[in-house]
Order: sequence, then structure tokens, then C-alpha cells
Amino acid sequence: VFFILHRMNWKNITIEQLQELASINHFEGVERRIHQIAIVNRLDIDEVEEMSLEQILKEVEKLSFLNELPSDKPMFAFKHYNKRYRLITNAQEMNAHHFIELQQIKADDIIENLHKILAMLSYEVDIFGRRVKISKGQVAQNFEQRCEDFKTLSCSFAYSYASFFLALYPQLLTATLDYLTQEMSNLTK
Repeated sequence: VFFILHRMNWKNITIEQLQELASINHFEGVERRIHQIAIVNRLDIDEVEEMSLEQILKEVEKLSFLNELPSDKPMFAFKHYNKRYRLITNAQEMNAHHFIELQQIKADDIIENLHKILAMLSYEVDIFGRRVKISKGQVAQNFEQRCEDFKTLSCSFAYSYASFFLALYPQLLTATLDYLTQEMSNLTK
């Protein structure tokens, strides 16, 4: 049986693992802990169920970080799978489709869609920080690949950006309302 020897923390948990952890909220007590151990340590549930009670208790101790929120500072440029990305940091960088798609994600679906949200609010850059152009026929495929790739991003990284973005969101709503008001005014003239 495989055991994690180093201290676990949110940096070791991927978005995909967070999504799996969220999907087991209906379990309680020991059953929930067994599933958490399996997810965090990337073990089959049968392997965890074969552990001794002493082993399970040691693994449960290592999961104490799950009771705290990640505390990393947000990073807006990052490298993942040998590609460089930049995250949107102000409302002016967003397109209308970003705003519309974000509105369609319900509050209880945020964790389930976290990899998609990050893919939507990021763009690939070259070594000089310039946006990489994607041909029109490849946009959807590129987005889907980014969504899949971003499932392996660190949960800590995603949480720090999500916290930053939630602080930005009210400004985005105000800017969008101002823009729509201006457009409506132009239409009525």
C-alpha cells in the first residue's frame, strides 16, 4: 500500500481532486474519510479499505489541511504543460462571452467547473508575454484542451485566483452595466 511521506497541503491537490472531494460530500464519518484518503493519495478505494485502523488514523491526520482554506497569494502568469498563460486581471480584458458564460455557472457548480472558469479567464502567451493567436477554426478545440489540462492545476493556485477574481467581479458588473446602459442609449437615439 502506498503512503504519502511528506506533509500534504492544498498545493498537492489538483482541481480534479478537489472536484472528486466535493463529489463525496454526501458520505459521512469513516466512509467519507476513507474516500478522502483514496482521492488525496490517488489510491483505489479497495486499497484504503485494506489498511489497518492505525494506518487510516495516520492518513486522516495528514488530511487536516482540508479543514483550512488555501492561503497562497494570487499569481497571474504561470506555466503549465510547457505553455505560458496569463490570467485576466481586470474587467476591460474580458469579452462579452466571458461575462455571459460566467453568469450561466451557478454558485453550486463553481467547483465542478473551476477548470473551465480558469480556462475561460486565461490566455496563452509567448515567452515575451504576447498573446498567442489561435486560428478561428481551432478556438473551441484549444479551449477544450485547456479545460482538460487545467484539471491538473494546483487547487491552491486556483483558489488564490478565484479569491482575487471574486473581489474584481463587482467592478466587472458595474462596468458591464455602464456599457449596456451606453449601448441602450445609443440604440434609442
